Amino acid sequence: MNVALLVEKLGWHFEAWLQALSKRSDVDKVFLSDPSRYNLDMVRRYLGDKLVAVYDSPQALFQENEVEITIVDTAPFRTPDMVQASLEAGVSVIVEKPAATSPEAYAPLVELADSKGLLLAISLMETPAVREAIKIVAEGQLGRIYNIQCLISDHQRWRIRDQMDWVFSKEKTGGGMLGHEFCHILNYMPRIVGSDVTHVTGFAKVVSGEPLELEDSVAISVLFANGAMGTLNGGSWGPSVMNGPEYSKEMYSFLRYGFSVWGEKGAIHVDMEGGLGGNIIKDLQYEGPVQPIPTTRLTHRTNHQLLVQRWEAKLPPADRMGVMIQESLDYIRGNGPPPIANDAGLKMLKFQHAVYKASETGETQQLL
Repeated sequence: MNVALLVEKLGWHFEAWLQALSKRSDVDKVFLSDPSRYNLDMVRRYLGDKLVAVYDSPQALFQENEVEITIVDTAPFRTPDMVQASLEAGVSVIVEKPAATSPEAYAPLVELADSKGLLLAISLMETPAVREAIKIVAEGQLGRIYNIQCLISDHQRWRIRDQMDWVFSKEKTGGGMLGHEFCHILNYMPRIVGSDVTHVTGFAKVVSGEPLELEDSVAISVLFANGAMGTLNGGSWGPSVMNGPEYSKEMYSFLRYGFSVWGEKGAIHVDMEGGLGGNIIKDLQYEGPVQPIPTTRLTHRTNHQLLVQRWEAKLPPADRMGVMIQESLDYIRGNGPPPIANDAGLKMLKFQHAVYKASETGETQQLL
């Protein structure tokens, strides 16, 4: 398998993509386009002699080589041109989110991929817990869905913004945490509920007091086409400072990342962990004879049959990049469904920028 890597300067998860590729025995040749040469040593460290050529542009890379799949991971303002070059060369793409500074910049890429029958897989990977929740809801175990509540706290990344190149530039990213952190939630909220978002309102603001161009906190409410509602609260609130002098992987224990889904027959509660494994609880109503209404506070200590049945599981973390690469290859080779729909990134970007408009105007935004 030949792979193209398109990057320039900082890539949000570029090292993780390299780690995933380094674990595969079927990678024959890797071609890198990185005019900055910023990532060259790291690519060599992970892939060694499999890196056979380095280019100053994607066009030059594709003109001289045939590859099966492309991975693009760079600043959102650069990303669309790189993706376009791959698609025009007839090569399917995995692209790091948010992939563009606006929905308008991304929409032509979806059209191009669709017109050529190619995969455009934005890296909105779903954790095992999210996939389990999607399955539970799709099977109808919760009945009609009422609400989804999401909470996520991140490291105080803004404290190291001088190390993060384009990440805190509005011009180069188009947005803040909603685009490069909470985008996964914008994608999986409607996926879990099983219905598209029709309306959104709320706030995307700077609450840290720092002179930032982009939001460090969000509080939003949404309405879905099936009548369900949802909320997302999140921000750079964690007491740890990622990559700071006292940082360690244990710092993830100070963060909170999870969601609850409420339906007519029960609920799901998920508490995800640093490696994005997680604990999942499913509470379902007991479907037996109608029970008498308890008359005292001590009723729960008697022998009444439980009205709720609880199921719990601990789900291990998955190699999300590895899974995305394999599922993409399976689809390209005709051995399975796509890992994500071509228009998933476009839907996420429309959701993201509708939140910004709602925050700026104070008016609810309609998506459908």
